[in-house]
Amino acid sequence: MKRLLLMTILVVCFVGVTFHPGCKTDNPNSNSDLLFNIKWVLESIHYSTLNIVSIQDTFSILFRQNGSMDLEVDCNTCSGTFELGNNGAITIIDHSLCTEADCGPDSRDAEFHTALDGVTRYEIDGNNLRLFFTNGQSRLNFTKSN
Repeated sequence: MKRLLLMTILVVCFVGVTFHPGCKTDNPNSNSDLLFNIKWVLESIHYSTLNIVSIQDTFSILFRQNGSMDLEVDCNTCSGTFELGNNGAITIIDHSLCTEADCGPDSRDAEFHTALDGVTRYEIDGNNLRLFFTNGQSRLNFTKSN
């Protein structure tokens, strides 16, 4: 009888620890809450060839918890959608719903849109957001807006 009681207590303790909401997490390294509802301003595009393109125009992105995002792309505004995965994985699903103002021949808007298509992972370090391309080396470098 004591053996059955001991086994029952062990099972209850195991189940309680395993399924307790405070002990359960989908991604222990997730910092996705730090991503949301912050305007991230593009500082540079860093290509794997060590060519860093400094951005002087207005490019920014704001991620929302519902999977939508708002973008400033030079002289246009856009909206789109994204999806987060485990361990910093991110997929930019769409970002093509934009106003259609002509930003001029020197605009980097097409480069920015192309870069977003290749984003696969994000990383937040303090006030900095890095969106990495498929190759894992090239990235978009953002800072928090004041």
